[in-house]
Amino acid sequence: MQHRRFSWSGLALAAIMAVSPLVTVAQEATPAGNAGDIGGARVIGMQIVPNDLVVDDTLVGGLSSIDYNPETDQWIAISDDRSWKAPSRFYTLNVDYSSTALNGVEIEKQVTLKQANGDVYASDEQGGNVADIESVRFDPLTGLIWYGTEAIDSLNLPPWLAVSTLDGQFVSQPSLPSMFDHDPEGIIGPRNNQGFEALSFSADGNTIWLGLENGLSQDGPLATTDTGSTTRISQIDRSGHLLSQYAYELEPIGVETPAFFDTGLSEILAIDDTRFLTLERTTVQDADGEFHNFIRIFEIDITGATDIKGRSWLDGQEFTPVSKTLVLDLGTTGIELDNIEGMCWGPVLENGNRSLVLVSDNNFDDTQLTQFVAIEVTGA
Repeated sequence: MQHRRFSWSGLALAAIMAVSPLVTVAQEATPAGNAGDIGGARVIGMQIVPNDLVVDDTLVGGLSSIDYNPETDQWIAISDDRSWKAPSRFYTLNVDYSSTALNGVEIEKQVTLKQANGDVYASDEQGGNVADIESVRFDPLTGLIWYGTEAIDSLNLPPWLAVSTLDGQFVSQPSLPSMFDHDPEGIIGPRNNQGFEALSFSADGNTIWLGLENGLSQDGPLATTDTGSTTRISQIDRSGHLLSQYAYELEPIGVETPAFFDTGLSEILAIDDTRFLTLERTTVQDADGEFHNFIRIFEIDITGATDIKGRSWLDGQEFTPVSKTLVLDLGTTGIELDNIEGMCWGPVLENGNRSLVLVSDNNFDDTQLTQFVAIEVTGA
């Protein structure tokens, strides 16, 4: 998602964070839910990729999502560049870390994504099929790549999903439920630039989970400094048919009288059939004009939540949202946070615990950073 962030000063581009202590679950988020099974999480390390890095004649930036395929030991990160700097693309990379250190991040090559007709995606100025890609996942059953996009009101484009080969060739585009269609009046449907920011395969790999960054227009107002808001997470089959859907309550902004603020659901990862990790990213501009990012990881559970797939709107209705438990507030780890939007499961660590890798979208802004963070998770 396109947002300006605060300026980092005095930070070496090769900086690596020291290993932080284990942060245990000590706070339950709203709405109140189950205690959660994640035991805790800690930052292993952090690295920055230079903003002027060019790979295969493309400027590396706008990395809005990341994924890892444990079957092939492959990493990919996708750019949300709307073909402004170069055609829509993803990068293959290597993220080298253990339980004690994040040793390095290498961007290996770029892969240009193609439309069904074999052409590259258009830019806004060109019009047509523009791809503002915000999420990407390896298909655990086929090895193909799935990616999801934003809604772009100015181009009358709804959010959409597509499937690609590893060399960027178009495979298919599932037909999604009509609730995700674009409404020229803006009364219903996805909000502008608030589309499929979150994407995960189910734990068994058979179905797909989608998370809207913010709720449909008819689902209620956006979050404020002291009240949260409601968005939806949706389970679809591989053809795009809606199987189930649940309300997800985003946290309040939590900062008094900001000059500007924005918040949303940025990522989702399946743990098992009912539990997921989610990433919420909040941006606040203070009275001095500085931007600050608040990044939190939650464990959610759909057990006991209302299946809302038959409800065309939520504002004013009664329902039970998914339960949420705070796993890690990255603001407590000592890391200065940039615009972190991507999160994926990484390799199992040598101590047997699972790992996460996060990536930030620098928006191709010299005052922002492409930041990678490795995290150890216990109990997942």
